[in-house]
Amino acid sequence: MLLSLADNIGTFEDSEITTSSARMRVTISGLKPLITCSTLEFYNGDEVNAELVYEKLEKQYSICFCLDHDAKDCAQSVDQRKQTEKLPQRRTEEPINQPPRVDLER
Repeated sequence: MLLSLADNIGTFEDSEITTSSARMRVTISGLKPLITCSTLEFYNGDEVNAELVYEKLEKQYSICFCLDHDAKDCAQSVDQRKQTEKLPQRRTEEPINQPPRVDLER
């Protein structure tokens, strides 16, 4: 099970297994996005979703999960900033989700 997970991530080197966790040393490609979760299937057919935690990485960018560039150079980050800039600005004078005030006294 761990070897197949390691093969999806990179090249397996070593592992440490306890009753509550499993740690693997895997050589990964910094040019590919990191896999952050995986479904593990046990021999009896049971499945569990596992969150993968990476240790000792020099930099890990949380939008695209690639290791080969910084945030300022990330194409996905640039696209996200452009989309955010195109969003209409909210008016802050009126409370959000409340109808505008109407003066009924005349």
